[in-house]
Amino acid sequence: MAARSAKPVVRALGWVLAALVVWFVGRLLLHDLRDLRAHPVATAPAWGTIALSGALFLSAHAILVQTWRSVLGCWDARLPFWTAARIWSVSNLGRYLPGKIWQIGAMGAMARDVGVSPVAASGSAILGSLVNLVA
Repeated sequence: MAARSAKPVVRALGWVLAALVVWFVGRLLLHDLRDLRAHPVATAPAWGTIALSGALFLSAHAILVQTWRSVLGCWDARLPFWTAARIWSVSNLGRYLPGKIWQIGAMGAMARDVGVSPVAASGSAILGSLVNLVA
C-alpha cells in the first residue's frame, strides 16, 4: 500500500524537477539571447552542414545510450533501446540544474520505475562516464 501512495509523490517530484530544469535552461537561454542581440551578425545558414551536425549528434547520442545499455547488461539488467533512450535523454536534463547528482539520481529513479535496479542504472552510468573520460 505504501508503494501505491508514494507514486503520486514521485510523479509530483518529477514535475517539480522538470519545472526547475525548464526554469534554469530558460534563464540560460535568455542570457545568451541578450548577448546575441548585443552583437548582431549577418547569417546565411548552411543547411546541409546543420543537417549533418544533427545526424552526427543523434548518432553520438544513440552510441551513448547503447553503451549505457551494454554496461547495464553487465549488471544483469535489460532495457529496450527506446526505453533506455527516454531515460537517458530525460535524466540528462538534470545536468542543467545546480549540483552534479541530479542526472544520476533521475536516471536511477526512472530506471526503477521500469523494473531496473536504481543501483545498477546509476552505477552503470557512472562507470560509462568514467570509461568515456579515460578513452
